[in-house]
Amino acid sequence: MGRWTRRRLLILAAVAVVGAAVGGYVVFGVDRYDEEVAGPAGDYPPAVGDSPPADPSTVVSRAGSPVILDGLRIERGDGITAYDLRSGAEFWAYRRDGREARRVAAAGGAVYVRWDDGLLVRFDPRAAEARWHADTGGDEYAELVTVGTTVAVLTDSGVTAYHAEDGDEAWSAPLRQGCTTRGEALAAGDVLVLGLLCREGGFGAQLLGPDGTDRWIGVEKGTRVIPAGEDRFAVAVLLGDATVYSAQTGEVVSIASSSVDQGTYRSGNGEVLVSANPDATEDGELAYAGWSTTDERLAWRVPTDGTWWPTGSPVVVDELVYAVRRDADRDTHRTLVVYDAATGTERARTEVDLSEYVPDPELPYTELEMRISYIAAGTVTLVITEPSLGSGVTCEQCGIVLAEPESA
Repeated sequence: MGRWTRRRLLILAAVAVVGAAVGGYVVFGVDRYDEEVAGPAGDYPPAVGDSPPADPSTVVSRAGSPVILDGLRIERGDGITAYDLRSGAEFWAYRRDGREARRVAAAGGAVYVRWDDGLLVRFDPRAAEARWHADTGGDEYAELVTVGTTVAVLTDSGVTAYHAEDGDEAWSAPLRQGCTTRGEALAAGDVLVLGLLCREGGFGAQLLGPDGTDRWIGVEKGTRVIPAGEDRFAVAVLLGDATVYSAQTGEVVSIASSSVDQGTYRSGNGEVLVSANPDATEDGELAYAGWSTTDERLAWRVPTDGTWWPTGSPVVVDELVYAVRRDADRDTHRTLVVYDAATGTERARTEVDLSEYVPDPELPYTELEMRISYIAAGTVTLVITEPSLGSGVTCEQCGIVLAEPESA
């Protein structure tokens, strides 16, 4: 299909004529959303790969902080724009007059967009068409999480989930009384897991099932919830242990020991939880470690040799661990390292020169961070951020999308 543009007007959206023996009538539909769509342009681009890359050493594309879906790089601005991941050509653009896209997520072959007026839209990335609209309320900074067959909107007061198929409300639940969220939420199978801080002290995980069933797990010393495999999550303690739970039952599955030197558990895959110690700078100090949740023991250790140290959080996807480290003698360089999740064996490494992507930073290179932002469709996305802003990027396109050499 060639490139085309349409604008949905407030006056007229559809005309239907219904006939009957006693007469007929005309029904006019009114589109209230003032949407503008350009595209799609050409054939739908296929995914770069179908599994997490073991050697993400080739730059496929420059990026901001995108969502990757199949062969599309989807960037958020006033609206959202999808680019062909390989060629960089615009595939489609979706905007609403006078509105800003606040959150974007992708799951099940669909794109979900939440706008600053609370409108949630399921968007078809192939046809470049909105499939449904749902009014979710006025909190423009609410979080968006896809979980099971729903897409959930998380606000300061509660969660409302919508059916991915038609946008109808699936369920709604308040946050546990006396507790607040930091936007910390993850999907464990079809269960939404929220990490909450509570006024009476302590930390807890609120589990919301596919029908809105509410379960609470209070943990006195917990600091965050982390992924721990399909249908599982863990509550981790800063520089301490981590308890793995079944998201379906709330029962304890495993406890990862705090004996890992100065490390904090960050991510897992159902068999291993991986910890990182950003203070490991001296030769022999433990930088990363993997705890076997099946054998209840330390499975592997990765010490630094003093020429590098860990930065950011490692991410476990399937059988691989992705981690970023800094070089002690090269301020402009960061390295993405891939480890085997079962053994800790290094599989690949890719050096990134920050000066190629942020040639004139506002901060010294020593203060810039490179973090893993997205792993999907055979790619790993890295973005460069300012630590003081957390998720704020320092430029429009100072991120990169990496893939296997033969896939790029």
